[in-house]
Amino acid sequence: MKVNFKWGRSADRFNSTVRRNAIEMNTKVSKVVDRTGDDILVDARNNTPVDSGRLRNGWRIKRAGKKTKNQRSNTVSNAVPYALAVEYGTSKTKPRRMLGKSLAKNEKRMKKRLNAVQKKLARKFNRSS
Repeated sequence: MKVNFKWGRSADRFNSTVRRNAIEMNTKVSKVVDRTGDDILVDARNNTPVDSGRLRNGWRIKRAGKKTKNQRSNTVSNAVPYALAVEYGTSKTKPRRMLGKSLAKNEKRMKKRLNAVQKKLARKFNRSS
């Protein structure tokens, strides 16, 4: 009994497809991360109580990492000195959980978006390999 295996051009094509799909996946996941970061920022602003408007206007987003690499991150922050006191409350005020509510709301959204990207790329990969 004899078995021959040939791993040549078809392997090159397969490897090329995998590389191309990996770059596309990283780009799409980065878009999901950025979109979710934007949603968290908007929701945090909307959840912020307004007296003078300083706290609501203090929300910022910082993006880091390349879109084509698996390194994308977003940081939503507020540098207003009393932001933590409003978020977590004090002995005299109840917590407002501006950012906490926003994170909880958007966690499910992000999971749905990532699942959609995964399914779409899996279908595409199966067709091209």
